[in-house]
Amino acid sequence: MNLLILTHSYPESGNKFRGIFIQEQARILSTVHKVIVVYFKVDYSSLKPFSPYTYSFEEEQNYILYKVVTRRSLPVINQVKYLKDTYLFLSKVVLANYQIDLVHSHLVYPAGFLGTMISRKNSIPHVLTEHTSIRKYYRSYLHKLCVRYTIIHSQKIVSVSNSLKNEIYSEFKRDIEVIHNVVDTSKFFIKEKPLNDKINIGFLGSMNDQNKGLDLLLQAIASINNDKIVLHIGGK
Repeated sequence: MNLLILTHSYPESGNKFRGIFIQEQARILSTVHKVIVVYFKVDYSSLKPFSPYTYSFEEEQNYILYKVVTRRSLPVINQVKYLKDTYLFLSKVVLANYQIDLVHSHLVYPAGFLGTMISRKNSIPHVLTEHTSIRKYYRSYLHKLCVRYTIIHSQKIVSVSNSLKNEIYSEFKRDIEVIHNVVDTSKFFIKEKPLNDKINIGFLGSMNDQNKGLDLLLQAIASINNDKIVLHIGGK
């Protein structure tokens, strides 16, 4: 199967952890299928509203990675140019050179929106995986329409939690499959420690997102009242 993965979140030199779950998914899927990843973004370093998009091609482990870069344009127009450039690249480069059997988009906007358009125009099944609250995309009425279009017309929707599943269902009445984030347990092991040693607990994630449960963790640690338990927190 030829699988096309669309994302605007992917590890780079400046942030090696952003979208790392997508990179891991592509790596694992590529052991069974032919995988093409298209990572697209806007270069905000300078204003170049009339510059064409650029792209690069890499073979990363067992899959193909395209990086598509749109140059920053004027407000409002920038979003339209971003979507248009990526759509043109998908049509002229990816679909023209590969017989895609399935489109898998991560996050409802912009990847899910583009994936849905490609799916409907070319009669290719589309799977959307959502990782965060869809209400975060409601920055404008137009964005809300794009989200609605994507949710309604995606053939399959996957969420990473039951709470997110319930949120999407309450608004759109779509059946949602839940696939929780996976942890590679082979990278961790239980270390034997003397009973009088301190117990170190680590939290790494967003501090501004209640979905991460940091508030509950802090309450739980405070209620234990045990100076042998040390909580380490990392994030922003």
